[in-house]
Amino acid sequence: MIAYNTTGLDNAMINDQSETELKRGNITATEMAAIRTAFPEILYTPNFFIRIGLFLLTVVIAICVLGLMMLVMMAGINETTAGGMLLFFGVCAYAFLEMWWIKDKDHFRSGIDDALIWISGASVLTGFIVLLNLDTATSICCLIICVIAAWMTIRFADMLMALTAYISGIAFVFFFGFEHSALAADLMPFIIMAASLGAYLGFSRLSGKYAYRHYENCLDALRSASLITLYLAGNYFVVREVGASMLHKTGPVPFGWLFWIFTFAVPALYIYSGIRRKDRILLRTGLILVAMVVFTVRYYHSLMPIETAMVLGGVLLIATAWIVIAYLKRPRHGFTYEADETGEEMAGLKAAEAVIIAQTFHKTPQPDDSFKFGGGTGGGGGASGEY
Repeated sequence: MIAYNTTGLDNAMINDQSETELKRGNITATEMAAIRTAFPEILYTPNFFIRIGLFLLTVVIAICVLGLMMLVMMAGINETTAGGMLLFFGVCAYAFLEMWWIKDKDHFRSGIDDALIWISGASVLTGFIVLLNLDTATSICCLIICVIAAWMTIRFADMLMALTAYISGIAFVFFFGFEHSALAADLMPFIIMAASLGAYLGFSRLSGKYAYRHYENCLDALRSASLITLYLAGNYFVVREVGASMLHKTGPVPFGWLFWIFTFAVPALYIYSGIRRKDRILLRTGLILVAMVVFTVRYYHSLMPIETAMVLGGVLLIATAWIVIAYLKRPRHGFTYEADETGEEMAGLKAAEAVIIAQTFHKTPQPDDSFKFGGGTGGGGGASGEY
């Protein structure tokens, strides 16, 4: 379902990983040249600064075109025509992106396609909202955003669009419950926790599969986001403050002891599971959420001035990071500070290795003709009279 040329994506992945291995000294320049010959670059991906420039240029051109369209229609413009124009502009931008820049020009992360993804998505979303007279329920707006962002993620494997789709999906569940059921509003922390856990398990099943190799960055981001929303849904501070804001409830939170246990236990569980399973996402998410634990405790129980707490916490984190990095300079118990090789990288290197072998042994060895039998005229086993 991805819009980009999959062969070009695979070739780019193999070349990128091969360059990494060349820098590490695992392959030679000759082998790197053989890989580039066997897997040529098909897609256009400029450097970071050119990508930013093309992104900004595309945004400026799109704004000018949309402004010109609005200016032409200004005489008889109303909500319906404005919404229809935005929808038309968004669909045209999307078609221009797919048919011209991707299918014909083979752009990938060039800045132009990045800009058109967001321009088309924002135009279609705004057009829908305007056509619905701006009175659409919050949950419906979240659902529209989720559908648009999910489609953009499927077609273009954009990580920010993937996060937008997930956050808007969780927001849809949240606001839909508050808008339609008092019981769902009371049980919302548990509903969000169940939805986040289900999302994490689903994304984990897809991650690492060959068919979804081009979505690996999106899946990693979605796994991290689902772990964070799972924790936030049970964090005592979030539950209490959101309840006070949305339900106008003050005072102690029902089953507050359960949410306090959740606040402390989940980051520790993430860290333990990350270490045990050697999962970077679990480990990093758990370490980040330790800060949320400190904030929650500090908000309700002040032990020292905030300046002192921040300085001590920073010193402790820096010291801990330095000790761990120094300890893991040499691999220990399956852990190392060195950059790891993910499954996607290993798949690319295996393909490159196969090409290197094929390039090395593509010629059939020829027999050495420097020594020849024969030449005799009698029955002397091939010996000549000149012996």
